[in-house]
Amino acid sequence: MASSKKTEKQNMEFMDLYKSVDNNLKNILGTDKGVTEYINILELKAQGSKSAPEIRQDLKMLKHLRWARNKLAHEVDYGTQILEAGDGEWLENFQKRMRKGKLPVRLTFWDRIRRLFSKH
Repeated sequence: MASSKKTEKQNMEFMDLYKSVDNNLKNILGTDKGVTEYINILELKAQGSKSAPEIRQDLKMLKHLRWARNKLAHEVDYGTQILEAGDGEWLENFQKRMRKGKLPVRLTFWDRIRRLFSKH
């Protein structure tokens, strides 16, 4: 049972952090789909054969973490081991990079990319 309590605590902390990242991205992007919108932006950038490895890495991790968030929110209880080692730490580092403006897709490009999405 102790490991289940530990897992539950880790999952709750992850969900709080994910919500914070999602809300920050919503505010930055001016959308109601923070992480999902940023994933869409990264997917556009990753289509180029010369896309930066940082873009591909962030895209892979954000998709994984969105999957984990959705599992915890809709399918399993918080005592279920969903997260992999390092997931929470990666998300914390992503949030720090976001606050410092050090994401692979610069904030100055987001408005232009968002306009592309609004046409569809």
